[in-house]
Amino acid sequence: MVVQEKFDGKPIAFRSKDRRFVIFAEDLLKRHSIPYWVPARYAVFDIYDIRGVFLEDDDMRKVVKDIREGKLPIEGARPWDFFAVPWIEKGFIDIKELPYLILPSYYTQNSEKMEGIVVKPLRELFEIEQLRGKLVRKEFEEGIREHHLRQPTLYNIIDPSKPILLSYKDYTQ
Repeated sequence: MVVQEKFDGKPIAFRSKDRRFVIFAEDLLKRHSIPYWVPARYAVFDIYDIRGVFLEDDDMRKVVKDIREGKLPIEGARPWDFFAVPWIEKGFIDIKELPYLILPSYYTQNSEKMEGIVVKPLRELFEIEQLRGKLVRKEFEEGIREHHLRQPTLYNIIDPSKPILLSYKDYTQ
């Protein structure tokens, strides 16, 4: 499995100008419930190749790197507007351990815990593309008193000088 951080943003999709990839991301410009401090506006969590597959995590990160370097133009966005969501764990994971992978987030303004996690299969181990899920912490759901669109608009901090975290292994050691 691959376990990634789940961000609290607005889902959005982009196409590469060569029409080969569909990039799925969270738009983190406006704050919903969690105040973020991120290196770019769009947190990429998945990329679909029109040849019929979602990219493996490592391949997704290579494509995001190409986007950021301007090698793969994206319709309607600038190259530096993207970063890949960090992975928390890769490999065989006991399902009972998943709640313990919801850590303090590197990308929140006050190191609060992540909204939750997204779990995907390692595609070299499973043929099933759609086998994925998310786990959202109970405190996050209970803390939502009113939909963010009914509150005054607040913005996250988008700071290109903030380092991009690839893995929580680097952050927690």
